[in-house]
Amino acid sequence: MKRYKQFDDLIIDDFELSSWNHPLHNHNHYEIIFIAHGIGLHILNGQKVAYGQGDLFLLGPSDKHEFMIDEKTRFIYFKFTKRYINDPSPLTIPATWKSLSEILIKHPARKRGSLIKLDTDKKQTSRLMELIIVESLKPNSGQVIYQLFIALALIIKRNLKEDFYSSTSKPITEEILEYIDQNIRDPAKLTIQHLSACFHLSPNYLGIWFKKQVGSSLREYIGEFRLKLILRLLEKQQLSNKQIAAEFGFVDESHLYKFVKTKTGKNLKEAANPSK
Repeated sequence: MKRYKQFDDLIIDDFELSSWNHPLHNHNHYEIIFIAHGIGLHILNGQKVAYGQGDLFLLGPSDKHEFMIDEKTRFIYFKFTKRYINDPSPLTIPATWKSLSEILIKHPARKRGSLIKLDTDKKQTSRLMELIIVESLKPNSGQVIYQLFIALALIIKRNLKEDFYSSTSKPITEEILEYIDQNIRDPAKLTIQHLSACFHLSPNYLGIWFKKQVGSSLREYIGEFRLKLILRLLEKQQLSNKQIAAEFGFVDESHLYKFVKTKTGKNLKEAANPSK
């Protein structure tokens, strides 16, 4: 597979193609690809995604893609390195830009298809991309382009929320459950504050949404999951109580005892041997 390399912090491209002449590839940079007009398929990380006018894709260095063009397509590319977003404009509020850039790079939805869902925002995005093209042809336009990029990031953020709240949110459910599974032994990564930051939702909404999707509260689900794993280890007797407490992030054994007692009404020995 071919890998394209870019060493400039920012490159802006605007071109039309009737057939795609690049093999399946990835990059050492990030790309925002806007479809100004045209239709076809975008093969993104092994999945075929139909594209049309107003769609926008955001690719990172690990993403593999190519296009199959059915109708002559105009592509507008905004190709940038990590340096471009790690060195914000003096006019940018650092905390705001950090939040936006993390959403752009880390949000799981970017690996599944177009990030612009709302028709009104497709039109707004088109206007922004056309402005970026015009500014890119002018000298000393870096600051203007940067501010237009921030506006684009805000529109993407708004659409990511709409996508999450929509009926197609099942893949996000799976990603949250997978994240919990991978970090079940690290309590600090399973707080609602940490999870809401990772998945770019307010803690209040995440709590309501999780219970609706899974059938139990986030706290209940994590507690039941941890208890199941702890009881399995207690039953096998391969680790001491002290080791189990440490593995699951309890301060000491007494906190492990309290956790199991609260969940089961039994002490550690009784909980590990329910049939006795």
